[in-house]
Amino acid sequence: MLGEFLAVGMLLGFFALLLLGVPVGITLATSGLVFGFLGFGDGLFNLLPARIYGVVAIVISLAAPVWRQWTRSRMFSATSLRRCASRLFMAR
Repeated sequence: MLGEFLAVGMLLGFFALLLLGVPVGITLATSGLVFGFLGFGDGLFNLLPARIYGVVAIVISLAAPVWRQWTRSRMFSATSLRRCASRLFMAR
């Protein structure tokens, strides 16, 4: 029964912070930590390092954004080289 009240309170607290003008990221973090502490007590802070390590330990999920950024920079380089080459060719 306490879980349902915490869920409704978290939702109301989230929207209240948003209506006060707090940025979304800070609102999510604050409401999560406050209501997580109310629900789990001090055990929440023992769970957080394991959760963070679990997310960071997945190397494949880290490779996708790096690959995307690398290919984007390569495409930009290829596009800029093509433009320079076409300008040099047209200059003759």
